[in-house]
Amino acid sequence: MVSQKQKAFVLRTFETKEPTQSYLDVYKCKDKSVASSCATKLLKKAEIQAYLKELNTPGEVKAIASVMERKERLTEIAMEDIETKYGVNRQPSISAITELNKMDKLYAPEIDQKIIQITVSSEEGKQDVERLLNGERT
Repeated sequence: MVSQKQKAFVLRTFETKEPTQSYLDVYKCKDKSVASSCATKLLKKAEIQAYLKELNTPGEVKAIASVMERKERLTEIAMEDIETKYGVNRQPSISAITELNKMDKLYAPEIDQKIIQITVSSEEGKQDVERLLNGERT
């Protein structure tokens, strides 16, 4: 399975044709020689080669993530702790979990219930409303 960071690395390498710089950017690596070595190792992995091949196949580039890819990404977001100057921001994690639960249909369907108040002043109008409420057609 290719991780999101690996996908980002492969996509950047695919676009720029510069694996070392792509590795430096995506993995926030500071040492260029380490980045070069790691990029080379990463590009030799079978799953990375398969992903690169998929990108190189004309018309095969997916514009929309599959359900599994979306679930994987949401799971990654759900597990992240996003540090801010005010502490840990867990809202993206909570939102990701909510979306995963919706995808797995863990919530009861929302029912739109409305209360309508009708004021009828004539007796004939009241009878018409009663017939409608009882399912009769006029």
